[in-house]
Amino acid sequence: MTKSSRSWTAAITGVALVALALSGCSGAGGSASSGKIDAAAKSAAQKVVATALKEPVTRKLTLLTKKPATGKNVVMLSCPLAACKKVEAPIIDASKLLGWNARVLVYDFTPESYISTFESALQLKPDFIYYIANLPDSIITEQLKAAKAAGIVVLSSASGPSTKLGADELVRGSITAGADRTRVSKLQAATVINDADSLDGITYLYDPAGETYKLGFDVFSDEIKKAGGTVDGLEINQSDIGTTLPGKVASYLQVHPNTKYFVVPHDAFLPGIIEAIQGAGLPLPKIVGFDPQPESQAPIKAGTEWESIKYDGIRANWDIVDMMARISVGDPVTETQPAGLLMIANKKNLSKIPDVFPGVPSDFAKAWLVN
Repeated sequence: MTKSSRSWTAAITGVALVALALSGCSGAGGSASSGKIDAAAKSAAQKVVATALKEPVTRKLTLLTKKPATGKNVVMLSCPLAACKKVEAPIIDASKLLGWNARVLVYDFTPESYISTFESALQLKPDFIYYIANLPDSIITEQLKAAKAAGIVVLSSASGPSTKLGADELVRGSITAGADRTRVSKLQAATVINDADSLDGITYLYDPAGETYKLGFDVFSDEIKKAGGTVDGLEINQSDIGTTLPGKVASYLQVHPNTKYFVVPHDAFLPGIIEAIQGAGLPLPKIVGFDPQPESQAPIKAGTEWESIKYDGIRANWDIVDMMARISVGDPVTETQPAGLLMIANKKNLSKIPDVFPGVPSDFAKAWLVN
């Protein structure tokens, strides 16, 4: 079975994806395994899921050695998705608490826009640039070098494992990066292994142009493989989210009606997909997501989105400004990838899960000596 591929400059068209579905060549096909679940993997998954259904404990923040100076400038590079819009306010609010100014610039999902938006950020000569890495960091290498040369501290969200982090690197720190993506994908795999009678009929949708999305697919597939199953990878272009993507997913499922679990790397991929599947009269697979968005609430409550890994993106973005605050006063940044707070959300427990786990903004105000 041949896996489809494309460079980051290519977009999968509707015709191409339908052809891909009709050929059955959507990734690491499921014919190589009987799907029988390894007993030890099943037992381990049960324990992981039991823990992840409990609210996580927030980590303690170390007090700064001194209060940060006011007047710093932050530029955030965001994207058009609702998931990106959701985390713009935390950056603005956290910066404001420090007496800093934050500005948001938005790029679209093309390399040209990614580069030009970063260039615009450089021209503003801020103290910090924070960007959401929906495209490979290799596209903006020259801009990252320019920021380093200008003394601008750069932090990111969702940088891939190839991006080195640290004081001497081009990117100082990152959230929702390789370490968190690995944790999320392992937890998504555990939910499937815990629930399934056999590990066949599993599809993972992702955009290979996003390095952390590709990592997520690889980690998830490896976990399922170790447990005795296989995963079909459905490659898409995230620029199709909410437009042509739902129809493409329905076309795929028409050719793969035995799909039992449909996994996405982020709930932002889901708008219109459930409706398209139901509108085509197809059986709805158990959908496993990540980072429930406001528009995810209704499908999770209805059970049409079976489970999603709750991620406190609000707190995570306060963590980004926490790194900025520590850097601004010369304090060490001990975690270049602060671990995000994860919890399984489903129909049964959604109403009990807070949108933001405790500690925002109080923990940060205390740590920054501004309360």
